[in-house]
Amino acid sequence: MQTNEKYRYYADGITALHFFWTFVIFAGAVLMFFWRTYAMVEIVVVSFTLLISLPFGAVCPLTLLEERLRRKLDSAYRNHGSYLAVYINKFFHTHFKVRSINISVGIIYFLIYAFAFTIYYSSISFLR
Repeated sequence: MQTNEKYRYYADGITALHFFWTFVIFAGAVLMFFWRTYAMVEIVVVSFTLLISLPFGAVCPLTLLEERLRRKLDSAYRNHGSYLAVYINKFFHTHFKVRSINISVGIIYFLIYAFAFTIYYSSISFLR
């Protein structure tokens, strides 16, 4: 396998992992409404996601790693710290700004937290 193929393979693997993790977060947000005990798992998953990005300036390390690998293939590649903005714009042929996507994701994370804590604490009080 050539070096460029390896970088593309690794970058695509990071992107797939990133899509999977995003799916876990958003599917978990729905799942906790049907399976109340999943709310605690969702709190841990979202907390981990947010805490792991803090040392990197609130940017997911998977985003940074993917950008670094893709720049080895194309030095002009930039995702500006938002893999979601890149792939939403690419798949849906839109032109959302990175800032708009990041603000939207922040609001969604806040809502997921709020719902997860509400469901978790209501299930605790239900058990009493």
